Amino acid sequence: MAAMMPSRLANVIAKCNAGELSSAVGLMELLIATEDADQVASWLNAEQERSAGAAALARLFYENERGCRRVATMLRAEVDRPPQNATVEEGVQFCRSLFDWSVSQSEEASVALYSLGNVEILQAATDEIVRLLESWGLVHPKQDVLDLGCGTGRMEKALAAKLATIVGIDVSPQMVAAALRECASLTNVKLLISSGLDLAPFQSNAYGLVLSIDSFPYVVQSGWPLVERFFDEVTRVLRPEGQFVVINFSYRGDDCRDRDDAAALAGHHGLNLIEAGTKPFRLWNGAVYRFVKTSRTND
Repeated sequence: MAAMMPSRLANVIAKCNAGELSSAVGLMELLIATEDADQVASWLNAEQERSAGAAALARLFYENERGCRRVATMLRAEVDRPPQNATVEEGVQFCRSLFDWSVSQSEEASVALYSLGNVEILQAATDEIVRLLESWGLVHPKQDVLDLGCGTGRMEKALAAKLATIVGIDVSPQMVAAALRECASLTNVKLLISSGLDLAPFQSNAYGLVLSIDSFPYVVQSGWPLVERFFDEVTRVLRPEGQFVVINFSYRGDDCRDRDDAAALAGHHGLNLIEAGTKPFRLWNGAVYRFVKTSRTND
């Protein structure tokens, strides 16, 4: 593995030079590849005189060295290795344990490794998501939102003042506890621990927008029956013409497969797929999927 790493470094630097990756995501990819902050620092020190991309990566590393080392430590712990051939219930329990542990290590990195534990990087990425939702007319004072996998409540904090209500759910009690602290003063925010198996507590046709910000990969990881169940449930709780916005469908590393699966799920559940894996963000390389519930769905 070690002999392959310089080529990975060269690939990341090339993508950063071309504007295909931000320095934050590039650093995250190097830390994931090595699980070793010292190795990443050594590579960047050797390369930073040769390219602007490497220099930007080196600068960001040293500005966030403590966070980078924390991310590497989290990765080396191998807590994020999902069980093989697990049941849906076991998959959900794995996610609960993973995020209970992750949020105890770093609240920022637990919801976005590319934040490098830096609250300002995480806020900048969150702001990009908000601007995208606003550009689609999905954020307004009459809007009711359900946020699947709300983590530490970053979307709730960012959106609450612009919406009628927002409900965030997460399988991790520790994530929800952190979100409750962050959102304590927001009267139109509700935060709940979820079973991770369905949306049974929520009424049909109750929401104009359902969000899944980098949480749906864990549904996919937990098994296809759970994916189908969640699409059933999201379709049920959405109002006619309501939208389901998923940022990152899976972590399988296969964009074509993700798009095909998203299209098949849309067709099966009476949804129109109007964004299929676009990557509109500057800071984050999240892939956007946007589904619209037709007025005839669930008739």
